[in-house]
Amino acid sequence: MKWGRNEKDKNHYLGHSYVYLIAARLGVDMPEAQLEGYNRGMRGHTVTDELRSVVERLAEDYDAVHIHTQEFFDGAAKAVSPEHWIWDGIHPLPQGHELIARQWIQEVSARWSHVH
Repeated sequence: MKWGRNEKDKNHYLGHSYVYLIAARLGVDMPEAQLEGYNRGMRGHTVTDELRSVVERLAEDYDAVHIHTQEFFDGAAKAVSPEHWIWDGIHPLPQGHELIARQWIQEVSARWSHVH
């Protein structure tokens, strides 16, 4: 989603995506934390490239929050249509990015409040 490799250029490094939206919200809501966002997207990969099992294992190994994007996109697609969220089956539309950002913040916040 148009993300760059120059980590010093924060406006372009994060891309036009849910990563940018999450970083923006956390920067406003938690400025004292001085959080850094990183976009490490893999070009053109879909859930069916069976990276899910690798991500699941990594989340377990590192006790990380695993955001199950396919599950909530499936639910959202039933409520409206898949084309409302993703234009080509891979890249979300702006509302798709917002959906991911909201879900990410909700799930990470729930884990954070449970741990602390």
